[in-house]
Amino acid sequence: LVWLWRGRFPLARLGAVVAVVAVVLGWGAAQYPYLLVDDLTLAEGAGADAALWALLVAFGIAAVVAVPALVYLYVLTSRGLLRSGGVHTESSSALIERYLAEEEERQLQER
Repeated sequence: LVWLWRGRFPLARLGAVVAVVAVVLGWGAAQYPYLLVDDLTLAEGAGADAALWALLVAFGIAAVVAVPALVYLYVLTSRGLLRSGGVHTESSSALIERYLAEEEERQLQER
């Protein structure tokens, strides 16, 4: 929250990601070896080998199709080359900076 308050948005975003990952990993460690406490273990809940391989192949195909498209979208957005309806889109950090500047200006006008 301190990073967010000081305007260090990339660090605040990283802190949020680390917090979520820590919660999910902590939950998993607390439950181990059960998926459902005292009822279903990881070994019992695992799918058949054929189903797991099919899932792995489907995930690989989806990654090959989706990852390049997402990278291309990220590059277009970060370089400011993406237009929507003829209006130039802004990055999230630019939107936040503009919002904070407008808020500051509004507060100065109220005084």
